[in-house]
Amino acid sequence: MNDAELLNTRRAEKNSSYSSNDIEKAKEMASEKPPKKDAASKENMIYRGKTAVSPSNRGFPGYLTTSEYNVFTEFRTQIRLRPEEFRSTIYSFGGVESGEEEHYALCRWLRARKYDIKNALQMVEEAKVRHETACQNRFYPDPKKALGVETSVFYSIFPELFIGYTKQNIPFYITKAGRTDLKHVSCVTTIPKMVNFHWHCMVHA
Repeated sequence: MNDAELLNTRRAEKNSSYSSNDIEKAKEMASEKPPKKDAASKENMIYRGKTAVSPSNRGFPGYLTTSEYNVFTEFRTQIRLRPEEFRSTIYSFGGVESGEEEHYALCRWLRARKYDIKNALQMVEEAKVRHETACQNRFYPDPKKALGVETSVFYSIFPELFIGYTKQNIPFYITKAGRTDLKHVSCVTTIPKMVNFHWHCMVHA
């Protein structure tokens, strides 16, 4: 702002019927950034393309059908009405704090049950029990205690690697199933202990 513009601004403020506080508030409002568009809006969630949706994109935000979007909005309403224990299960893989947005988390559960809201809610209820148990054990910070054996021994007979999370915040494992020695695995650990170890990997790794 040059000197002439500054002078004109001050004259306008002096002759204005508004108080200086009103003018300051108006300036603050003018400088504020416009609110972000709702990422989970119908416009952003429903697929508007002319070609068929790729199987790898089906059920993801931006690729929903109108009926899937209606299920999504109902599911989101149901989740927000549930207790904290229920809601925290939705984000059990790191959730919003890890960068996963709400609409991606909800679609993750809905895709697993082909957008059947009844089955999706039932799945969360069942997962809530397992999540609560793991949470009470702080998601098993000690991998050896979780497995009951050294991880090096376990990996030698059950070759797998936890890579991290995909862009959709899904736990990503690489497992060489054909080289798994099930006989020896059953000698050193159990399936429940392996589940505990996977909790450890997803939270502490």
